[in-house]
Amino acid sequence: MPADKEYRDTKLIIKGKTVLKSPFLEFANWLSIEYGVNVLNIVYDKVIPDNRPRLQIILKKRNELLSFQEKDSINFDRMKQKKITEKFVELVKSKNINQFDTNSIFSVFSAFDSIALIEANENISNWQIEELISNYSKLEIWKIERSFGAAVCFFYKNQQLENAINKGKTDLISSSYFNLLKRFDEFSLIERDLFTLSFDSKENFDRNYNGNWFNYWR
Repeated sequence: MPADKEYRDTKLIIKGKTVLKSPFLEFANWLSIEYGVNVLNIVYDKVIPDNRPRLQIILKKRNELLSFQEKDSINFDRMKQKKITEKFVELVKSKNINQFDTNSIFSVFSAFDSIALIEANENISNWQIEELISNYSKLEIWKIERSFGAAVCFFYKNQQLENAINKGKTDLISSSYFNLLKRFDEFSLIERDLFTLSFDSKENFDRNYNGNWFNYWR
């Protein structure tokens, strides 16, 4: 998440205000060459409840993250995890570095651009959302609601939504929202295929979710 230390530290690396140090620099270089990815940061920590050591590998792009997942799954590729973890253990041993506990160490991966999307979406102000809606006042938009890196544009009625889709108006709204989002894309990482503005109606929200946002987003 944008408030996480790992994300904030990675931003400093991108800005050139800090750098990866050994052995993480050598490890990141190996990862980049071996898998053809952009490694921005590597974080060593330990996780509860058993204090198990972990390597967090922060990649630049979501499509790079997908290359470390099993096909059609959110689970990481265990063979790649094993190979990567073994390489780190080999590296610290070759350098006689003893400060890292490598017993039962494991690797996880994340994509920086996915968190940057959340940050940009959260940084859009309410008045900017209202201004966007006012530009399409003839379309009877109820509101645009956001949650993390997602956003949904609600029409009042199902029929209004259907008409907007048929006339290509939803495409125009999507483009306007994406252009607004890009104003807050600090590192120019958010591409069109990373974000989709969804569409729904207040009629559906009230009927099927009892007008409850918790029910809607869960």
